[in-house]
Amino acid sequence: MSTTSALRHVFVGGYTSESDGQAAGVTSLLNQRSRGRIQLEPVSTMGLTSPTWLTRHPSLPVLLVVEEASPSTLSSLRYQPDGSLQLLGTVETGGDGACHVTVTDDGRYALVSHYGSGSVALVEIAATGTLSDVVDLLELTGAGPNAERQAGSHVHQVVAVDGGLYLVVDLGGDHIFRLRVMNGALVPIGDPIQLPPGWGPRHLVAVADHLVVAGELSGELWIARRDGNDWRHLRTVPSSSRTGLCQPSGIVTDGARVFVANRGVDTISVFDLDPAVGEFSAVAEFDCGGHWPRALTLDGGRLWVANEKSSTLSLFELSPLPPTAPAIQLDLPTPTCVVLVHDDALTVDR
Repeated sequence: MSTTSALRHVFVGGYTSESDGQAAGVTSLLNQRSRGRIQLEPVSTMGLTSPTWLTRHPSLPVLLVVEEASPSTLSSLRYQPDGSLQLLGTVETGGDGACHVTVTDDGRYALVSHYGSGSVALVEIAATGTLSDVVDLLELTGAGPNAERQAGSHVHQVVAVDGGLYLVVDLGGDHIFRLRVMNGALVPIGDPIQLPPGWGPRHLVAVADHLVVAGELSGELWIARRDGNDWRHLRTVPSSSRTGLCQPSGIVTDGARVFVANRGVDTISVFDLDPAVGEFSAVAEFDCGGHWPRALTLDGGRLWVANEKSSTLSLFELSPLPPTAPAIQLDLPTPTCVVLVHDDALTVDR
């Protein structure tokens, strides 16, 4: 395997028995090898209910973790150099089915997405990493033509873009809302970005002046370019070239190349985006190393894939493309999200 910056910690969230999963909570794995090589050993588990999404605080050795439950909660976990986890606190988030959390660049607030109740919660984070109660709650209203999946708003993700703007992806209403965090409040900005009826947006990435949105219900990618204060639709392309059920889930970018997880056909699709001319072209598609790929995590020239239904975590080397098999494959129960911490980040944190 090729070397990379010194990976130290791998944290994995997943579904627990309350949601028909087998995970025990947040699993902490420690890289026992040096010089960029990888040999992961589980060292700690924090028992939480279906911690399906976790993210790092930008300046503290802290993870923010949502529990996809009813009512939903947000937990703050401090990680130690040996990989052990300390629970700093847990607060209810005012909604159901929390599935994503974003932390503001200054580390002061967490924005929690509720799939079940269609709302966004704002939770204040103290300088120590502890949590306040919810300081604001924005409830969305929307619906789509898919009666089973779109009876109401289902917030799947909040993404930070330039200038302190946040995009709120509403699968249930086929909208992308815009908001800002101002004086401890969630403030809607302008009109929502409208996607085709029944399209079911799940996650998105911003690349320069472009948006690439994964449509869970349509099996497509929606590409748009910034036009003043709005985004203008350029094209829609299939997320996969394979035949069969395709429900795009995780989507990540390195700033030029876009990677999309396709549940059902169980592949990773790779696209190139040239922001200068707005060209978006398929590069490769390869098997995900398991079944039902959820979140993707990029780490330089490597891609981590959480394969939920096969209970496997796959690591791919991305040169050359497409990879023929995972470079590393770990057995982990019903994983949904992976967060990495490197040695240089540990130095900054402390």
